[in-house]
Amino acid sequence: MAPAPSAQTAQGISATEAGVSAAQRDTGGSSSTRTAASQSAIITLSKAYTSDTDKYSGNFGDNFEYKSKIFNNRCDMMGVEMEDRGNAIPVTKPALNFYFDFVLGKVSTYSGIIQKLRERFLTPESVRDLVSEFENLTVQTVARSNAKKTTTQCLNLIVARL
Repeated sequence: MAPAPSAQTAQGISATEAGVSAAQRDTGGSSSTRTAASQSAIITLSKAYTSDTDKYSGNFGDNFEYKSKIFNNRCDMMGVEMEDRGNAIPVTKPALNFYFDFVLGKVSTYSGIIQKLRERFLTPESVRDLVSEFENLTVQTVARSNAKKTTTQCLNLIVARL
C-alpha cells in the first residue's frame, strides 16, 4: 500500500503538484519524452485548478465526464501534450486517495488512468443511484425541502444539481 498522502496532497492536487508523476516514478525520476513547453503548460494548468469543486472527487453526483471534458479542453488550450496529461489529472479526495493507492506507479498512460478512475467510480450501482435521484428530482420535491424559496429559486437549485 502506498504511503498516506501528506497534508498538502490531502487538499486535492494534481499529480504534478505532488511532485511525483507516474512517468517519473516508472523511469526513476527522468522524463525524457516531456518537452520543456509541455512541462510549463502542466504547471500553468495546475494553477488553473484553484478550487476543489473544479477537481474530480469521485463523490456521489460528481460528473466525471463533464470534468474530463473541461480538463481536456484546458489541456488543449494550454498546450499539454496527450502523453503528459496523466501527470496533471486534477483530483481530490476520495479519488486522490485512489490515485495514490492504486494508480500512481502502476498505470502511466493518460487513457489508462482515466480507465482506472472510470472503473472505480462509475460503477453500474453508482449510475443507478444517480438515475434514481434524478428521476425523483422535481420542483415539488425541491420546494418541499426549501419552503422559503420561490419557484424560480427552486428551479435554479434543480439546474445547479443537474
